[in-house]
Amino acid sequence: MLTGRFNTFSAKVEFDEDNPENSTLSGFVVLSSVNTGEPGRDAGCLLGTFGVTTISDTARLTSKKFEFDGKGGYIVTAELDFHGVKKDVSMQLNYTPMTHFDAASGISGAPYAVAGLTGQFEINAISDFLIDSHNIADRVVIKLNAQFKKPG
Repeated sequence: MLTGRFNTFSAKVEFDEDNPENSTLSGFVVLSSVNTGEPGRDAGCLLGTFGVTTISDTARLTSKKFEFDGKGGYIVTAELDFHGVKKDVSMQLNYTPMTHFDAASGISGAPYAVAGLTGQFEINAISDFLIDSHNIADRVVIKLNAQFKKPG
């Protein structure tokens, strides 16, 4: 299993814990900013090395629906726009509630508040998103880890 991250990305989240149906999530990653932690391996993760002519260097995810899953998490239906194909995906999303750090805590940068989201979904890279390669599996697991910090 290969893990990594993207160094160039953006995300916008409007999260309403009490009314999850009012929540939204959108974001993108620049595919060529892949970072596996092994510089010699990063170039091998670019779509061009799979014999793919990249239609777009950006993958986008936009939520369509948030639902409480009854177990403390959320099911998010979102549209993934990747390699010129748009498909709906279903993501399990978990929320780490806001924690406040005040100036008296002695923590650098306080006061601030921080919250987090973790999520995971799967795609079929070959059969659904037209990646023509024997270098990757069809089933790809995508994980989202985001921490949001705001002053005060």
